[in-house]
Amino acid sequence: MKRILFLMVVVATFFASCSDWLEEHPKAVAAETFYNTEEEANAAVLAPLAKFRSGFAMSYPGLLECFADYAYGRGSWEANSDYEGLNTQNQTRANMVWASLYKAIRDCNIAISRLPEASELSETSKAAYLGELRFIRALSYFYLVRSFGSCPLRTEENMADYNLGKSSVEDIYTYIVNDLLYAAENGPDKARLVGTPCKNSARSLLAQVYLQLEKYQEAATYAKQVIDSNAYSLVPVSSSRDFEKIFGAGVVNTTEEIFYLKQDNATKNGWEFVMFCAHPSALINGKPMCGAGGWYGLYTTTENQMIAEWDVKDLRKDYNLLLHDFGLGDNTYLMAKFYDPDALSSSG
Repeated sequence: MKRILFLMVVVATFFASCSDWLEEHPKAVAAETFYNTEEEANAAVLAPLAKFRSGFAMSYPGLLECFADYAYGRGSWEANSDYEGLNTQNQTRANMVWASLYKAIRDCNIAISRLPEASELSETSKAAYLGELRFIRALSYFYLVRSFGSCPLRTEENMADYNLGKSSVEDIYTYIVNDLLYAAENGPDKARLVGTPCKNSARSLLAQVYLQLEKYQEAATYAKQVIDSNAYSLVPVSSSRDFEKIFGAGVVNTTEEIFYLKQDNATKNGWEFVMFCAHPSALINGKPMCGAGGWYGLYTTTENQMIAEWDVKDLRKDYNLLLHDFGLGDNTYLMAKFYDPDALSSSG
C-alpha cells in the first residue's frame, strides 16, 4: 500500500511540475485559417516557386545537358552521355526532380483549395492569385509528363488520396491546358513581383504545350498574343560578353523575360548548376568562373560535330564555351554560359 501511495505522489508531482510544457504553443498556421490576406496569398505563390530551387534546379538541367548531343557528362554523370540508362546516383537525381515538382504541386493544390474562401480578398484578386498558382501547377506537370510520361494527377480534389494511380499522358495534358487557359484569362496583366507569372507567362507556356501536342495553329495564336502585347524586346548585344546583360548573376530581370525561375547569388541559396559547370581554376575576364570553385560535371570538345560546325561569327559561341584543360586534354570546353565569380557557396 505504501508503494502505491508513493507512486501516486510522484505522478501528481510530475504532472504539476510539467504543466507549463504541456501547454500548446503552435509554431505553424493551419491552412484553414491562413489564406485570407494579400500577404498570405503572396506567400502561397512563393511557396511552390521555392520548391523548384531544391532538387529540380540542379538535377533537371544537369541530366538534360548530359543527354544532349553537344555535351558530355563527367564522373558520376558520364553514364548519361553513354545512354546506359540511369545508374543508382542518377536515379536519385531523377527522384529529386520528381519530388521537387510534386512538392510544388502540393503547395499549389493547398492554396487553390483555400483561396476561394479568403475573407479579405476581392473576387478579382482571388482569381489573379489562382491564375498564378494554376500556371505554376501546369508548369510542374509539363515538366513531369515530358520527363516521366504518365504519372499521378494530384489536384486540390484528390490531394489527400494516398494510393493514387497514374493518369494517362492525354489526361495530364488536358489538365495542363485547362490550368493555363484559366491563368491566361485571370492572371495578373503584369508580374506582381520579379519572378512571379502573369497572363503572358501562361500564353507563352500554352504556345509551348500546343507545340508539344502538334497543335500548331493554337500555338501560333497564343504566341502571337504575347508578341502583340509589345511587353518584351530583345536586349541588344555587340560582343559576346554583352550576353551578361541577360544571363549575368547580378541581373534581376530584362526586357526579354516572360517568366524565369529565380535564384539569388547574394545569399547561400543560389544555383548549384553554376558550380556544376565550372572548374576551380577556370577564369573569365581574370575572375573565377564560379567564386565557390566548381565540379566541372559537364563539358564538350572541339571535335564534337555540333561544336565544330558552330559558326565562330555567332557571338553566342564564344560566350557559351571556355577552352580549358582540366585533365582530359587541351581540346575540352567548359560550358561557360553561367558565370558567377562572386558565388558565396557551392549552391551559388
